[in-house]
Amino acid sequence: MQLDHGRMILAARVLGPTGAAYARLRVDTGDDLTLVSPTVLLATGATPIAIADIVGIDGLPVQAPVYVVDLDLGPGLGLLQQVRVVGYPLSDTRWDGLFGDNLLDRCLLTRDGPSGTWSLQVVEATPPTPPTHRRLLAAAGAAAVLIGSGLALAAVRTL
Repeated sequence: MQLDHGRMILAARVLGPTGAAYARLRVDTGDDLTLVSPTVLLATGATPIAIADIVGIDGLPVQAPVYVVDLDLGPGLGLLQQVRVVGYPLSDTRWDGLFGDNLLDRCLLTRDGPSGTWSLQVVEATPPTPPTHRRLLAAAGAAAVLIGSGLALAAVRTL
């Protein structure tokens, strides 16, 4: 875990069915969903389970695949299981994805601004059953959900 110009960066291992890949994820409390680079997801052997209809900041529709993977946050931090992420390339290449509220709701996040430190600890390893998170990927026809990177989720269709 580190701070990069005031941004919280988390080094995580993305675990898929046939492999693992490291990803630098920017912790973003303004993102409702977690986005991961398609290149990282491809390296894990993950396959899409759904397609998300996303509306960009410009108002144009974009379709992006949804995956289920595990995220190993490292020793002492924990393992997040059955994580739903949207495969979407970020324009900023300093990181491989955004760690959004759908995962932060399963963690304890502490940020000490004056000292420039932060910590994160997994509290809920597996998602609630049934999922209760108000912004978890919803069924097709879901209301738009704000994603801080300038995207909004319009709907999700299961493959």
